[in-house]
Amino acid sequence: MKTKFCLILCWTNMLITIVLAEQIDTSITQVDSVTMTGSDTIHPDSIENSCLQKVDSLNLNEVKKAKESKSDTVDASIISRSLSNIRESFSNKLSKSRAQGYGGGIIISPMIIGLQMKPIDELVRNDFTLKRYIFSDLSDNYKPLLTTGAIVYGGVGKGLRIGLGGWGGEISFNSEPRNDSVMLLNTHFSYGGVQIEKAFVNKNLNYLVGGMIGFGKLTVTKSTSDNAWKKVNHDKDEQAEASFSDFSMHSGFTITLLPWMHIGLDANAVFLFSVNGFNITGCDGFMSFAPGMRLRIVLGNLG
Repeated sequence: MKTKFCLILCWTNMLITIVLAEQIDTSITQVDSVTMTGSDTIHPDSIENSCLQKVDSLNLNEVKKAKESKSDTVDASIISRSLSNIRESFSNKLSKSRAQGYGGGIIISPMIIGLQMKPIDELVRNDFTLKRYIFSDLSDNYKPLLTTGAIVYGGVGKGLRIGLGGWGGEISFNSEPRNDSVMLLNTHFSYGGVQIEKAFVNKNLNYLVGGMIGFGKLTVTKSTSDNAWKKVNHDKDEQAEASFSDFSMHSGFTITLLPWMHIGLDANAVFLFSVNGFNITGCDGFMSFAPGMRLRIVLGNLG
């Protein structure tokens, strides 16, 4: 009985020892787990600092972008304002000089002029070759002639302008067929000279009056052809020339569209004086009057 009791005590001590050992191991494992978790866990202060650093980085980038955008906007606005000031200053100077009558311009001036055909008609009637042909569309009346020309001028103050200009144009006549040939007459008219003009400026309108004195030439070239299209004797073309002096008067207006661009019209009257005419027997000198209408396209501050 006593022996059995001793054995029971021994087994009991062993079980208690085993249980205690297991509990101690479990406790140690939990402590290690807690220790490792505590060392690996990010503290709240660390999280807050990291977030603040990211926010600060984002804010710095946004500030940099805003500064760059603002810098570009400021640069563009400064350039635009500078260009606007330069343009305004230039326009004011042009307008001021225009009002004072100083500056200059180039006039592109196509003109329709009525040219009297009497000198050419007399040439045809007196030339030995030409008088054999009949030019049904040629008489001593006026013919409309489209000319092109230009004027370059400058202002000397108080609306007074001085410049140089010239115009030229051509008109042709065909004869009726004779012996299977046709006579062709090509007439070239040109004149130019020194122009003096007075301008009266009223806001965007320029009222103009002036005149020109100079010289010009009337050139008639004759050639024969087997029909109205193909020339066969181009090397045998002959010319007759009549030099003349010209005096013209004009009056008109222009409208200022831009400080450097103006457009308008003027009525023009040209007087032609030739002493010797075409210098052919029977063709004396001539005096002629040629009315016309000119378009004025002006590039410059003086319209």
